[in-house]
Amino acid sequence: MRKLFFFPIMSILLLTIVLVMLLLKIGFYKSSYNVVINNRTIELEIPKYSYSKIQGDGYFQFKTLNSTKTIKKNRETYLNNLFEQNCGTNENNYYYDKKNNITIYDYMINNNLISKTIIFKYYIGNYCNDKEMEKIEQELIDLNFSLQFTPNDKCSFEKMNEDNIYIYCSDKTKILFQNETMLLKEALLEKRVSIEKLIRKLEISSRYAEGIEKKYNNDIFYSDYNYRMIVCNLNNEQEKYIVGDLNLKYSESICENIDNTN
Repeated sequence: MRKLFFFPIMSILLLTIVLVMLLLKIGFYKSSYNVVINNRTIELEIPKYSYSKIQGDGYFQFKTLNSTKTIKKNRETYLNNLFEQNCGTNENNYYYDKKNNITIYDYMINNNLISKTIIFKYYIGNYCNDKEMEKIEQELIDLNFSLQFTPNDKCSFEKMNEDNIYIYCSDKTKILFQNETMLLKEALLEKRVSIEKLIRKLEISSRYAEGIEKKYNNDIFYSDYNYRMIVCNLNNEQEKYIVGDLNLKYSESICENIDNTN
């Protein structure tokens, strides 16, 4: 009689051991899983009791027996530890994982009858930064110019037109486009370039290269390897713009007295 019970019990015990070992092998009890993305091993946080892990192009999918409540809590905890971005829009949120250099842009939970399917959608790198740099590269195509200054013996401020634009310490300042060179004054008059574009190029240089941008009360000083600018009385009706070579320096009185220095 004992033998009749011994074999079924041993079979069930053996099957249980095999099943537990199999579940351990596939990471059923783990709260993280290693995936290879762009030849790098990356550790993703996942709920326990997960299985059937599938990695595709730009996504990682698995199933779990965990409750929806636990999964949502796990998702919230995981994403809160990443750097949240929206790429300057109010549309989608992106979560950058600096340690692994990937951006999670979707974390979907699909409820099935017994198990739940979870899908991570990811982008290799910092998505918002990369998109911003693509935009900057396009901007720089339109900002492909440089200025050429002819120094004066005596430095002064020459008012170029009625738009409160002044040139410092230079006669006949020229702007060099890709296939053309013309006087800066003429280029501004003919709208080949605008004061906004002159400023924007310096803003990009100060943010992404070795340029400088310093704010002094309501004035801003810009500088890069080619030219400098001072914007006086920012966002004011009396806003003035000073364009100069690398000898142009900011002082507290320069904006106040510019009209008296000609």
